[in-house]
Amino acid sequence: MSHHLSLRRVASFARCLLSIRVAEPPPVACGAFRWILPPPDDGQSERWRWFLDGSMLDEPRRFARRTGFGLAVVYDDGHLVAYGCGRPPAWVTTAAGAEAWAYCMVLSMTPAPPRVVTDCLEVCKTLAAGKRAATAGRKRLARVWVRIHTVLEGDVASALSKLNWMPAHGTSASIGRALKLDGTVVTALEWRANRLVDALAKHAAAFDRVPQRTLEAVSHAGRLAEYSAALLGTVTECANNWKQETVRHDGTPYWRTVRDSAPPPRASRPRKPLAAPEPQPALAAPEATELCPLRVRSAPAATHGAKRTKLATAEKWREEAREAAGVSRWLARTQLRPGRGATAAERMQSLQQRVREQALGVGA
Repeated sequence: MSHHLSLRRVASFARCLLSIRVAEPPPVACGAFRWILPPPDDGQSERWRWFLDGSMLDEPRRFARRTGFGLAVVYDDGHLVAYGCGRPPAWVTTAAGAEAWAYCMVLSMTPAPPRVVTDCLEVCKTLAAGKRAATAGRKRLARVWVRIHTVLEGDVASALSKLNWMPAHGTSASIGRALKLDGTVVTALEWRANRLVDALAKHAAAFDRVPQRTLEAVSHAGRLAEYSAALLGTVTECANNWKQETVRHDGTPYWRTVRDSAPPPRASRPRKPLAAPEPQPALAAPEATELCPLRVRSAPAATHGAKRTKLATAEKWREEAREAAGVSRWLARTQLRPGRGATAAERMQSLQQRVREQALGVGA
């Protein structure tokens, strides 16, 4: 146990590397929804007004993000008809995506596009932009909007005329003052309905939320890694700018900046073990013979090399002299004249003569 702790401590303070193991509940893979108060089957769905909201918890930590949405149905007179909450699929990782998924759920539960109030302006803008823009490959929520346009079956104009936006998370002072997308003010009924769906969305997102102790452990580990990085940077700065007092040749002291470090040891290759020598058969003693004194006469290696260079140079000069003599003899034997007709010099003289006669008016 202490060995592993020491290795983690060295990795933390020497390399700023830190790893911890925490418990994380797996997120919901596919979407889910349940009615807390189911809507009645009274045949008056055209009088209903749907309110929806999406929420995301623990946004700073990517691994801990959880999303949810809430739905509420009310009459125009303020009577609450139904409300419920749900979770989008795991690939929806933003509050805007959760709200778009909630709008898709509303459209799938009604035979025609109903009146919907949302506090996410992005839902209204994306629906107004059309199917091609909403389902483009660069859009993060393209999968959600493909489902929405599949449910609408091209009836985008009707859904857009019944979709409205209102400001979110306002205080009671916004009642009668804040404006919605259609230019009307926010009523007390709409303000209360928005607060209800916001609470439902947070309740759904907290279903499998990462425990608070896990988030605290990750936060403490992040602070420890930051402290280790600061400590390592301080030590490295001091080591690379170490002041050392040195004495000159004349005896005067001075300070110089050196790097207080040593190169790593060079790894030596392991030597292969030498094989034991094989036993050699005993040789017969040689016969005694009369020895003659050896007479060896040799020059130093440098003298031999200089002599060879001088001989090669002299041979090269002689070869060039022979080639020059051969060329001279060939020129002396050969007359460089054309095979037929006049030479170039004779033709030039004839041309100059004709030009001179034409200039004097003689003419040919």
